[in-house]
This record gives sequence, structure tokens and C-alpha cells, in this order.
Amino acid sequence: MANEHILIGIDWIFEKGDDGNFTDEALLYQDILKHAIKLKKSADEKNGNDLSFSVYELAKWLRHNHKNYVHRYNKKPLSNPQTEIESLQKGIGSRVDNLKQLELIKSIGPRQSKKGKGPVARYTYTEFGFLFAWLLMGENEDKAKITSEVYDLIQSIFRTGRYAPSSSIFYSEFFKMCRKCGRFQDIVDLIRTTLTSNDPVITTIAEFFQQIQQLNFSDPDTTIFFNFLLWEETFNKLDPQIQNLVMYNLKIDLERRMDLQVKNDRNYEKLRFKVKDDPRSIALAFTITYQ
Repeated sequence: MANEHILIGIDWIFEKGDDGNFTDEALLYQDILKHAIKLKKSADEKNGNDLSFSVYELAKWLRHNHKNYVHRYNKKPLSNPQTEIESLQKGIGSRVDNLKQLELIKSIGPRQSKKGKGPVARYTYTEFGFLFAWLLMGENEDKAKITSEVYDLIQSIFRTGRYAPSSSIFYSEFFKMCRKCGRFQDIVDLIRTTLTSNDPVITTIAEFFQQIQQLNFSDPDTTIFFNFLLWEETFNKLDPQIQNLVMYNLKIDLERRMDLQVKNDRNYEKLRFKVKDDPRSIALAFTITYQ
């Protein structure tokens, strides 16, 4: 089928079958992302910064690291190892294109082939691609290393600086506070669980970005600690102008959701207009049901 490998959303990377296990297609996408860790470790060992790859290099790595490919070619090997890798390239290439659309991989332009066969397309993983890769690492990996890498990537994503949005400044400071008090591992576990459980379903990077900020913990005490105590402590450390911008963004989001609940009620619309200039005043509406 022509559309066999077209990806719908990030949720496909974590799709599970009726048995509760990841599908073969999801496991392949996960291994493609885990290749990012191989590149990072290789670059660190060489004190270099080349994190690029070609489809051929990725296919070669997957041939020896993706369980289904290892099983396939160990059971029925082709005429030579080169043929095995070449047989995988087209399918791997289409999946790389899908991950590009999801902003987990990006093109960095062609480079001259080492074998002198002309330019070859090169790719690298985005910050979100590396983030997903670290979150996918198993229980046997160095937990402290994973947590450290995830923290660095999240701090890079939630950038600060003169032109950074208030939400980035807030969450950059918030995650610093999480790490300072020894609770950043809870954030890592929450993000990993959110992704791998597909609950809620996340299809785009924008949705994932929003979900990071929700802090929807299942444990009530943990929710109180992060969403109230640590949130307030972080908020109080911010510059007053940033505080107002943070509150304004919260106000807009809450009133938008409230407007959907009251179905665009005229009176609610008037109330929103009345408090529009005060970032710390939020227009609320309630529905009373009589029995």
C-alpha cells in the first residue's frame, strides 16, 4: 500500500496492541529514536559533536539492534550483509520522513559520500527527538544519566532570555526548583508515563509541549506539592512583569475553557470583557442543576 508508513501522530510511536504490548511498528519507531543515544555516546567518546546520520547508517544500526530485523536475517540471511542493509533502506527512509513531519528528526543537507558516490542526505535528531530517546531508555540504563540528560533538554526547550515568553521563563525556573529539591525524577516519570500510556493521546509536539505543563499526577499529595506549593514558590521568585504575563496566560486559557462550557453565553462574555485588563482577575461561570 502506498500509504503504509504514513504516520498520523506521536501516539503511533507508543501504540499498543490488544495484548497491552507495543506494536511491531511502534517498536521500530522507538528504536529509530533510540539511535540518537548511540550517536550521542559515540560523539562523547570522541569528544566530537557530529550527531548526524544517513538512512544507510541508520539501517545498518537497526539491522543489528532492532529485534525483528535481527531475528529475520539471523533466521534467513541474504546473500551478504550489504544486501540486507540495502533491503531495509526504503522502509527506514519513509519512517525517517514521518519523524521529520513530527519534528523529531530534521534534515541538515547533503554531504559527500565517503565512497565518492555523490552527495548523501544527512539527518539529525531535534531536541524533542533526543528527549523522547532518553525517555525510552530501559530500566537497566543509568537512571541518573537519563534524568540529567532529560533535565538539560527540557531546560533547552524552555529557553530563557530577553525575548523568551513568560511561560518558558516560568517553567525553566520551575524545573530548576524541582531538581534543587530532589523531585525532578517525578517529572521524568510523569512525562514517560504520559507518552507510553497514550493517555491522553498526544499527536503533535505542540500537544506534548502543553502536556509537560499540566503536571497531572495520579497521587493527590504529589499533585499538591507540584501544582500548589512548588508552583507558588516558583511564581514568587519571578519578576513582577513576568508574574503578570504568567497570570494573563493562565487567565486566557481558563476563560477559553470556561467559555466552551457555558456555550458562548452573552452574560459570561460581558463578564470577561469587564475584567479583561486585570491579569489577576478571572471570569468564572457556574451551572446549577436542580433535582
